Amino acid sequence: MKRISFAVLLMAVCLIAGPSFAKKDCEVTICHIPPGNPDNPQTIVVSENALEAHLDHGDSIGGCVECIDGSNWATFPPDQTFIMDGYNGQYGSYEDRSYFIGSEVLNTSYGLVDCTKVRTDRYVNNILREYRVYWVAFVDNKFMLFKNTEEIIGNLPEVDENDLILLDFPLCQGKTWFNGVDPSGEEGYSTVESTNETLSLPIGKLEGVIKIGSTADVYDVLYWHPDYPFDVKWEFPGTEEFEELREIVDPNAPIKPAMGFKRAMLKDKVYVFSDERGNWIFEFDANGTGDFYSEQFSPYFLDTFTATWSIDKNGKLFIDEPEPPGRDSIVTLISDTATYMDVLVDVGTEVTTERWKKVIPFDVCTLPGTYFITREHHPSYHATATLYTDGTGKAWPEDCPENCHWIPLIWWVDTAGVLYVENTEIGEPSPSLNTIYLLANSTPPHTLNTATTTVDNHGLGELEMVPVETWTRQSILVPGSGNIRLRDSSDGTQNYYFNIRVQNLDVTMLTDPSLIQDVRIFEYPSMTEVPLDPAPLSAPWILWFSPFNFDNDGNGPNQPFPVPYSEVIGYLDIPIGDLSPGFYKGVVTDSEGHQHEVWLYHEAPVEVDKILGTSMNVTPNLGGSVTLSWTNPSFPPQDPAKPHIIRVYVETTEDTGDGFDDVLLLVNLPALLESYTIPATEVTRLNGFSGLHWYVQIRQLVLNVSNPDSSTKNYFIYRNYSPEQILTLP
Repeated sequence: MKRISFAVLLMAVCLIAGPSFAKKDCEVTICHIPPGNPDNPQTIVVSENALEAHLDHGDSIGGCVECIDGSNWATFPPDQTFIMDGYNGQYGSYEDRSYFIGSEVLNTSYGLVDCTKVRTDRYVNNILREYRVYWVAFVDNKFMLFKNTEEIIGNLPEVDENDLILLDFPLCQGKTWFNGVDPSGEEGYSTVESTNETLSLPIGKLEGVIKIGSTADVYDVLYWHPDYPFDVKWEFPGTEEFEELREIVDPNAPIKPAMGFKRAMLKDKVYVFSDERGNWIFEFDANGTGDFYSEQFSPYFLDTFTATWSIDKNGKLFIDEPEPPGRDSIVTLISDTATYMDVLVDVGTEVTTERWKKVIPFDVCTLPGTYFITREHHPSYHATATLYTDGTGKAWPEDCPENCHWIPLIWWVDTAGVLYVENTEIGEPSPSLNTIYLLANSTPPHTLNTATTTVDNHGLGELEMVPVETWTRQSILVPGSGNIRLRDSSDGTQNYYFNIRVQNLDVTMLTDPSLIQDVRIFEYPSMTEVPLDPAPLSAPWILWFSPFNFDNDGNGPNQPFPVPYSEVIGYLDIPIGDLSPGFYKGVVTDSEGHQHEVWLYHEAPVEVDKILGTSMNVTPNLGGSVTLSWTNPSFPPQDPAKPHIIRVYVETTEDTGDGFDDVLLLVNLPALLESYTIPATEVTRLNGFSGLHWYVQIRQLVLNVSNPDSSTKNYFIYRNYSPEQILTLP
């Protein structure tokens, strides 16, 4: 993602003047852009006859906009640190701390440049994960920014000329500039959109905020204020990513007086936190000891041990760890909120700041339900778990590679409000007991943030630390992916059509439309929303469901097997040929407010002619079977990775599902076949329905598409329809 960062910190506020027309007869005042010198606009008066030629060359009616030169703002106060809180998909919550670190002369292609040097450290769970160093300078009234990023702490590489951002001053509303190239080669541009926004932040309400839009692989917006030589707020529309200014800190100021620990804050309490060594869960008991669970990073190992703790008369906490890890700590309380404590930890060799997340009790009465589970810092992990009121449950590890199935569970909540979930299955995965703590920043019953320790009950009893998980209550299941297809109807009408499979929580056919609040489609990765067309449906999307029998190969004598099927379907409001190839995200919001995301994919298909109704025939056979036959159109040479197939439908006008002509039989066939024989037993079943008709689709699919999350899926990209034919059975 291309971000203009420190470059815009020192940007000029523009005073935008309205257009003014000259009062001379047949003369007009314009803003003239001299050819070859676009940075020197001039207000001139020209004759009305010459106006059109000037406008054709980029001049505009009215006097040139006047802006304040921003060169005086190219400083960063050396006595301040600026702290930004943020969230993104890679890190989760993080904190950026920017501060002045001196001056430096760079030898660039522009010559020797005397730069101000600023560093921004990014902390995740109070661990320094990466840092950026910025060199900023003004040369000939042009602002320069050089930037480097290190994800692993170490020496900075040489300054890369590709990381140069060059801004021209004065900067005006509507002005666009190039702001660099990201690692993938994507060029980024930024534009001043407005100069008089109002923004409310934790540091207060700001008037006169400048709004700057930036485009690269993702569209994002920056809000900036001239009183602060630092970003005020980043937004990334269509994503959950953000960053905003929380406070300005004087690093030389004394630490705020400690609030002081009290025994009631710790005894019989649990805290979750991370430090430079790893992830931790602390269980403080009432007698001055505590069980500590740790997942340590370097070298990596998992451990549990008992430590002692005490509080002195000044409210400082002393923690004495055994050997190993054998580190004694003096902990000072900085702040105490409803969801966390900020503490200063002195281990003798260094002093660090940590955030201890608080734990609250589970409510056993509101806990039963089905949850979609995701893990912090592990975006590929997701699972579904159902907890029943009788203390049983089941889990579906949706990220397992193969042979996935529901795993039986039992669960209970102890008197302290801690949740225990035990996998009772013998075999793989092995039985285990999970101790689950509810973090205080949760919003039950819909969203539960948890921390977990897992112990293998069979074998060596190994400890496993599960990263922070978010359990989101849901009312439906959305398995797998969906499709975006070019749909060519029997009457020649073409449109783009999507379908996303949905299910009840017990994996049965979903028939209640009230369980779905909304369905939206977004282009990926820009996350630009795709407009949906209500026609010919009564809404932009509709829930379709029908039980039917399915024959996956059509070779016989296999009897078609029953399939309960339900999906949301809809049409895209995009002209044929204008849909960009690539990936899309379908977002289905259920009645609990949980958003289910699925991958969609489209590329331009190889279209073929439809099967003609005059070639479609029904032939009864001895023994009660019936053969459906037709003549295929000419197929182009088949691409094994993108084959065409034949699909035969038998439907009834009876309302056996949602009110459409409901599918009774569906058959998949290779593209070259031109007949299908319905088994006699299936003919008997179909004869129990009235209003039977049949038709043939020609489809194209793309096999083994690798999704952006590395999962693999086959996608349908095309379907055309023969005319419907009445089906009369013997």
